[in-house]
Amino acid sequence: MRTLAIALAAFGYGLWAVWPDLASGAVVAALLLAGQVALAVTGGLFIAEGQRLVGTLFVAAAFAELTADLSNRDWGWYGFVAAMARPVGALLLMTVLLSYPHRRVGYRGFVFGASVLILVANVADAVTWNPAPSGKPPVAFSWVTLYDGGPEQRTAYGMYWMLVIAVAVAALALVVHRAVTARGLERRELVPVFVASAVYGFAILSNAIWMVLPYFTGDGDPLAPAYVPEVVWISAVAAPLLIPAAFLAAAIRRRLDRAAVADLVSGIAQPATAESVRESLRRALADPSLDLFTGDPPPDDGRLGLEIADSAGRPLAHVRTVPELRRRGDVVTAALGAAALSLENARLHSDLQEQLRQVEDSRARIVEAGVAERRRVERDLHDGAQQRLLALAATLGRLKTVSGDPTVRELVDEARADLRNALSELRDLARGIHPAVLEQIGLTGAIESITEALPVPTEIRIAPLASSPAIETTLYFVICEALTNAIKHAEARRIAVSVTQEDGEIVAAVTDDGRGGATMRPGGGLAGLADRVAALGGTLHLQSPPQGGTRLEARLVSA
Repeated sequence: MRTLAIALAAFGYGLWAVWPDLASGAVVAALLLAGQVALAVTGGLFIAEGQRLVGTLFVAAAFAELTADLSNRDWGWYGFVAAMARPVGALLLMTVLLSYPHRRVGYRGFVFGASVLILVANVADAVTWNPAPSGKPPVAFSWVTLYDGGPEQRTAYGMYWMLVIAVAVAALALVVHRAVTARGLERRELVPVFVASAVYGFAILSNAIWMVLPYFTGDGDPLAPAYVPEVVWISAVAAPLLIPAAFLAAAIRRRLDRAAVADLVSGIAQPATAESVRESLRRALADPSLDLFTGDPPPDDGRLGLEIADSAGRPLAHVRTVPELRRRGDVVTAALGAAALSLENARLHSDLQEQLRQVEDSRARIVEAGVAERRRVERDLHDGAQQRLLALAATLGRLKTVSGDPTVRELVDEARADLRNALSELRDLARGIHPAVLEQIGLTGAIESITEALPVPTEIRIAPLASSPAIETTLYFVICEALTNAIKHAEARRIAVSVTQEDGEIVAAVTDDGRGGATMRPGGGLAGLADRVAALGGTLHLQSPPQGGTRLEARLVSA
């Protein structure tokens, strides 16, 4: 509402101010009115956003420029007021263009000094001006006019426009200095403002040169500005239109910068690292010199120091960037929040990976310990219980030899038969606990000894392996389970066994041409084998379409 009121006031006042010019110079008058209303609206928007300094300067500049156009009125107080307001608008705009985006006047010494000089020179020029054809001062000027033209007028006139030229050149130099020294988001935001400042400054400079040129060349009357080309007038009047457009472009750039932060998280390579987060922050904050430290805070180097913390407030990293980003707290805060999310996720991912590695190592140690324990139990059965049973069989044999009682001899034979069955079951149990044949003849020989007793042709291709006993034992049990299922359930007619090792991975596969339809149901033999393979960091895959045969494949990383 306030902005609308300012716009309506500027339009009404401006229309009244330029009304006499509409008939003689409609284009110039329309440009002047449009430019100043646009400046007033821009100032109202800045005031609404809380930037009162910049907003007030814009509004004041608009009304000052419109007041300066009152020189077109009949002579009286209007001309005097217009003459006093002549440089005010340009000085206010210069202050804005040298100060924004800061909330204080920039280059304060230059701005105040230049303003005082220009205003004093303008007063000297105004009070010595005698435009009356009769040589007498106008009624409204009779109490302030010091001279009726002449050398004094020429001197004040020339000094004023020379000061305008000097101030315009100095202001342009300061704009160039700002453009060169601006960094990061500030430079990207202020590019249109720098361009508009340069165009406006050159328009003021060219107008001043044309105004003061006859003073030095002696051509024409230096007190009559009618010789100034129309294109120079139009450029000087139209140049202020670029300033609101430049600030609109800067506002759009600020919004785009804020929107770019929303893409920061998705733009960081996953899993995130300190390097990827640093590069994403450099792009989002337009600072290629930004540094990110994940250890202790780095020493102060004059740059802006920022901390990235996790959700609990614990520091994740420290950032050093250009001091100009202090003004863009909204973008910086959002960027650091996105970086914190990525770094926290990276830390959680790292912790999870470490825990997973520890679990995998623990499972592998459990499997290896289980293999070692099975080997010990198998040896105990072989060297202990089995040897005792064999000794008992020998004792029974001697008893049969020395005994002449037929009944005793018959009982001995029955005991020896039961003993043989017990030995056979004990050997089967020992092989189930740990296949000793693996240590005796290796995996290839162990598998071949099993397939020799199978009722179907079996093709075996087992490459030499460089692996741990735990892996070979696991492969043995996988192949034995697959062979058992192929014979008992699949009714296979042919079976193929292959074990290969390449690029640090062992692949064991058993394929049959049976009826298929096998599943890895929970609690079954295949599910137990899958857990055992997974404990060694491997995977077990089953392909068994109905009537399409079965393929059981185990993949293990060779130790």
